[in-house]
Amino acid sequence: MSASSHLALDIREDFLLTEKAFGEKYRRGKQARLEELQNVENRLAVEHLSSEIEHMRPITDLLSMFSGSSATLLDAATGVPVDEKKAEISYALATIRLQRSLELADYSLSNVQNILKQLDLDDLGVSIFRELICGIVLDESALAIGARHKVSRQTVSERRTRLITKVLNLRENSQVMSLQTFMFSRIQNEKGIQGFSLLDPVVAISRVPNRSEFPNVVDVVLLGLWLSSADSTNGTPKGLTATVGDRLVRR
Repeated sequence: MSASSHLALDIREDFLLTEKAFGEKYRRGKQARLEELQNVENRLAVEHLSSEIEHMRPITDLLSMFSGSSATLLDAATGVPVDEKKAEISYALATIRLQRSLELADYSLSNVQNILKQLDLDDLGVSIFRELICGIVLDESALAIGARHKVSRQTVSERRTRLITKVLNLRENSQVMSLQTFMFSRIQNEKGIQGFSLLDPVVAISRVPNRSEFPNVVDVVLLGLWLSSADSTNGTPKGLTATVGDRLVRR
């Protein structure tokens, strides 16, 4: 308490005094001074508690989204997500860091979604992002996407090139770099080949049907996986492809 730098010097000094030294210093007015110091101590305790509550609020707000989805937090954490709701829960759990105290990572779903919204994509842009850049299964060609959106193949290719640059520039945001680092940490090495396990609840989000409005939790995970397919932090992503054995490897 005495080390609280925002306290007045005389109060900090009094907190350091032994009971005997305090009595000698305040031969008169001792009780009034004790009450004053007690009030200061109470105020500091309230400030500390308020700070702890504010620190935990984002985590408790996050945990509230699990309400009704599972019987326990363990149940919510297990299994591979098969729909967007379960995917959001799995991703949310992955953003709670178990440090010396609970912390919410800065690559939270809302943080990365807000950054992706800055891309300001129309329907064609969303298709290119999901199917020609960050997608795992690239079944659609630029020609097919162009036909679907009634534009030429060349238009799709040019938009893809520009969008790749814009997506790579998102790494200038610390939240996106944190997401990339987090995804890097989930890479496994199996028989000398680096890749991601589709049994990993976070990685498995990439396989959830992606039909809702952009950007959703699947888009966020696809972005993180795509960025982590680069050989280095600032390298050019190669993209990922699924192999036999529930794994994603660099193309």
